Amino acid sequence: MLFSTQWILCTGKVIVVHRYLWYRLDQHTPMAYVQFMRFIETQIFTKQVQKLLTDDSYRMLQSALMFKPDAAPIIAGSGGLRKMRWNLPGSGKRGSLRLLYYWDPPEDIYMILIYKKTKQDSITPAQLRTLKKLVKENLI
Repeated sequence: MLFSTQWILCTGKVIVVHRYLWYRLDQHTPMAYVQFMRFIETQIFTKQVQKLLTDDSYRMLQSALMFKPDAAPIIAGSGGLRKMRWNLPGSGKRGSLRLLYYWDPPEDIYMILIYKKTKQDSITPAQLRTLKKLVKENLI
């Protein structure tokens, strides 16, 4: 795992990317067959994930995304954002998390937002418009 804090200049604007996380898909596979996945976090995502998940739980979430980045359905009208449900250890369905991310094949996953279902069940239309604009202007 490699951490580096950087800002990305994208189409003349500074995108809200806070840190990169590079992971090797499988540590036992010969280098010729190793695939890397880059996780790019927004500042708000980084703050929230540090509050909501332990390092081990976050690694499990990232592993799930590495092996199947298209597992979560695309949110209709979002410009390609995906919404994933993730259970917190020791909590039931009501205590689960929601993760919004954008997968830019083959190796980039933009971690946009993470929140508890108890705080907000679904994204409002106004939030969806804002996120769609962010994706359209900075990621596509």
